[in-house]
Amino acid sequence: MANQTTNAVNHLYTLQSIKSIYYNLSNHQQLEVMLNESEKLPNQNFKFYSRGAPCECQHLTCSCCTGMKLGPVDFNKTCAKVVVLPEEFSMQIFLMMDEKVLATQTFSGKNPRPICYPINFSVVPLFKLCIRFYDIHIINDTFIACADFESKVDNWSMFILHFDCMQMSMINGTSISWIDHSDTIQSINSDALIDNLSLTQFITSEEPEVFDEVTFEPAFVETISENSTPKILSEEEEDQIGTLKI
Repeated sequence: MANQTTNAVNHLYTLQSIKSIYYNLSNHQQLEVMLNESEKLPNQNFKFYSRGAPCECQHLTCSCCTGMKLGPVDFNKTCAKVVVLPEEFSMQIFLMMDEKVLATQTFSGKNPRPICYPINFSVVPLFKLCIRFYDIHIINDTFIACADFESKVDNWSMFILHFDCMQMSMINGTSISWIDHSDTIQSINSDALIDNLSLTQFITSEEPEVFDEVTFEPAFVETISENSTPKILSEEEEDQIGTLKI
């Protein structure tokens, strides 16, 4: 297994020549990669990073897409589709490849586990494509989340693509923003969010308790009229109070 993984990584590294396996869909140019110097230490897995991939949003649905090429295999369009569900304080994620849904999951929380899908072909065995969301939190009525694509070989995250972080704000109107790594914010109007409602209310709102109305069956309701005479129990009847009658 170790030799198979090493050979697969070496083959993939040779094919890409330190170019990312991800490419820009608009011009089909492979994305530049960076290698963290701290990860070049002995016995440490190296990782190639690419940053600033664009995303497109409409209302509460955003799609982060890229091309992906592994040697002779070319996947035209690989996307992470995000649908924000503010009423439930959750997000529904779709991992898609060439318009086909590979995996889907609904989650809430700050750092959920990645969604992964195995892709089996002879060029690189034991390959998985994962989408990971992290740093999900609310600050001053603003919902923030970040996303990565991770390409794994035998559970080793090798090529990582950082998408722009998502920021949905209720301040100064309703909007969705994507924050790139140069701190540039592009705002996208969204009329689908609930008007005049802070996202923090999904956590802190106090709803009035609602109780179901109970209607008793007539057979189980004992009525006493004004003219009725209370029944006097005998000693034997008093001893049988609380016992089950069959």
